[in-house]
Amino acid sequence: MTSSGIVHSGTNPVIHSSIQTEWKEQERGIEMLPLKVALLKAGVNDYANEVFIPHILKLLESCRRVDVVWDSYIASSIKESTREKRGKGVRRKVGGPTKVPSNWPDFLRDPTNKEELFQFLSDKVGSSYWPDGKGVFITSGTNVISRGSDHSMPRCDHEEADTRIVVHLKDALDKGCTNCLVRTVDTDVVAILIGKYHSLTSQHQMAAIWVAFGTGKNFMYLDINAICHALGKDSELQAIQLLERFTVIIYNKTSNLDSVNEARRELFSQKNRPMEKIPPTQEALLQHTLRAVYQAGIWATSDQCEQKPPTQRLWMDSRECNEDLASCVVQPACSISGLQRTGQAWLQKRHVRRTMLMQEGAVEVHRTMQLPM
Repeated sequence: MTSSGIVHSGTNPVIHSSIQTEWKEQERGIEMLPLKVALLKAGVNDYANEVFIPHILKLLESCRRVDVVWDSYIASSIKESTREKRGKGVRRKVGGPTKVPSNWPDFLRDPTNKEELFQFLSDKVGSSYWPDGKGVFITSGTNVISRGSDHSMPRCDHEEADTRIVVHLKDALDKGCTNCLVRTVDTDVVAILIGKYHSLTSQHQMAAIWVAFGTGKNFMYLDINAICHALGKDSELQAIQLLERFTVIIYNKTSNLDSVNEARRELFSQKNRPMEKIPPTQEALLQHTLRAVYQAGIWATSDQCEQKPPTQRLWMDSRECNEDLASCVVQPACSISGLQRTGQAWLQKRHVRRTMLMQEGAVEVHRTMQLPM
């Protein structure tokens, strides 16, 4: 949903506590941690030695393997626009004596800061002593550092820890783990595990997959086996009609409307909802759906080390195409026939629509443009 060229994001759906099930602590087989722990000590080296490493050692007291999975940060990726919305952080060189910043969230907004921090912690794991019979696996770029085990994991090119977790989970199952616990605060991880559940358990029928989800009073254990058995393996939906109805309910659970356009008009005109609290238009919902299908194509290969995601050409913008369209919009008069000042409004609308996806029509516009210098 956009207004004056600004994209408004809706509120993420909440995973209800009704799917929470009891987890028995002694059954833990593996725990994956996309760690976001606030640094408590004066320097990064202090944190690594006195907080991070002891935390992993504590986990190993009740399990035989711990995997730590970091995100990667790729320039011009599909996730870059989301990161830009969070703002730019202050760049700081990360090393052993580096002081912990007073504004830690601001520090984490800079991808390079996080890359250096993750690499520093991975190197610390690689140089630390670990108990016999216990395995620690931690990502280091596209590679995986393994300690306490003669087993090594192959190179993995996943950008997000969300999907790379599944590679580590599959590897753990292949090596004999049966009770696995994934620690996360991200609903995407839950969705991915549900989607890959039947694929993972087809070869490991005794596998029990759990998710330790959330923080504080919202913390819960989710039994992925129970959720997937309740959902069933196959689902047949009248896609767009049910998707519209589902979207309407997300924004207004008491509504009996089936159309997002009608629900949008009702909520805006009768209930004075702000822009971010009303559903997108039907056309915008379609674009969001296509974007979700593209992302699902990436998630579908989350158990493979070398991903082959769908091509981005018809699903999202290229940076160059966006820049050219934006440049054409700001010209006082476009030299292309039919795209004078009145036409620029159309072009700007196309540019906004293409913020997430690249449609064939827009590609052709870009190909035929000769921008004035």
